[in-house]
Amino acid sequence: MTNYESAEIGTISSSGAADVIREMADAAAARGVVELVEGRSLGVILAPGQQLHEIDLDALADTPQRKTGGVQVTNAASFALYVNRHSSRLGSTLWANQATSQIVAVLDDHQRKDDAPNGDSDVPSKPSAGLPGWGEHRATLTLPLTPDWLLWTKQDGELMDQQSFAEHIEDGAGAIHDPEPAAMLELAQTFHANTGVEFKSSNRLQSGETQLRYEETTHAKAGRTGQIAIPDSLELHLQPYENSPTYPLVARFRYRITNGQLKLGYRLVRPDLVQWQAFSDVSVEITEATGLDVLAGIPRR
Repeated sequence: MTNYESAEIGTISSSGAADVIREMADAAAARGVVELVEGRSLGVILAPGQQLHEIDLDALADTPQRKTGGVQVTNAASFALYVNRHSSRLGSTLWANQATSQIVAVLDDHQRKDDAPNGDSDVPSKPSAGLPGWGEHRATLTLPLTPDWLLWTKQDGELMDQQSFAEHIEDGAGAIHDPEPAAMLELAQTFHANTGVEFKSSNRLQSGETQLRYEETTHAKAGRTGQIAIPDSLELHLQPYENSPTYPLVARFRYRITNGQLKLGYRLVRPDLVQWQAFSDVSVEITEATGLDVLAGIPRR
């Protein structure tokens, strides 16, 4: 077999490419088969004058020449385990994108410069510029948001009627830290029991609570009056991501009285910073588990 028949395509210089290809075509026409890449692909011409067809020997081998493909994982521990099984110290990179709550490992990325000693203490090491990588073996960690985080962030800034607000407090009571969850559940029951009243006014108390005054009417006649006190804010303890730490988050109460009808809601104080901190903590956890720095951005295609 001639030298050009066993040479890899990537090693052919541009100046001699046309001659090599012409010689390969002539050889193929005479013999029918040319080895395009040694041990990996063959070029076949079935009859003189026909097009050169490539046969991928890699697909017919017992094992492929290199690792390819992508896996999807949903927790940091599984991601770190997979990365540690397949990563290379010089040729693997990690990329974090908080907007998508994802960290991508490119396990066969371009190699970085090797500054490791060459093993001979008397001879200074000669760093290598690093070899290019295929970038075709990847692992993607997508961090799932918890139901409690979705529950509280979905209604952030929305005003609800009494019934809907009471149900929301009941559904999310497990994340309430201050006031006591029992007190908030009692408040929810109070709103359940007073859906038919007309709210007249509100008053801010020295305790920081807001007192809502209502009047119950029956057949257009004045009935009993009462007050409901709501706290100025809630302290929530939430996990943004499954299996992540819990973080405090403040929710400030909001309300509106229009024609006797009460609307209630809350505004979360910078939930974006809490989610950013949670994502950063997961990134640090992965760096500690894999020994690879996490880069902010999107890997090459």
